[in-house]
Amino acid sequence: MRCHHDPATAQRSPAVTPSGFSPWMARMCSDPRVEELLSSAAGRYLSERPLLALTALLFGAMAAGPTGLFLAFVFVTSVATAVGFVFVEAFLIAAGGAVLLCALVGVALLATTFSAALCVCHVTVTNVVTFYSGRRGAVGGAKPKAE
Repeated sequence: MRCHHDPATAQRSPAVTPSGFSPWMARMCSDPRVEELLSSAAGRYLSERPLLALTALLFGAMAAGPTGLFLAFVFVTSVATAVGFVFVEAFLIAAGGAVLLCALVGVALLATTFSAALCVCHVTVTNVVTFYSGRRGAVGGAKPKAE
């Protein structure tokens, strides 16, 4: 099954191909990409060595499956890693937010407690000062000084 460089010759010689493949081979041999490949140095080299050409063709066809599976594995693991990273990042942000919320609630409780204690101290000190200054004013103002 040899493909000639001339598409007209390839269409005129169906005897070199099996009867079921002659229209397919004629189309393939008339394809400009095949003609370009066969006219290149690698194409001429493989045309002279059909066993090597068949080996290269079979290797390429058989390597396509594992290569495709590997690329699919790389794609799936990359997507899974990206999605996992997003979930881990979201979890860490949620955990950090919960810790921040607890810390802010604790700070609010401490601030409220400290503020209440300061208010109690202020009221107590104010009442004590008022009480003593009122007594002193009443004691001192009730008895006039005799000179």
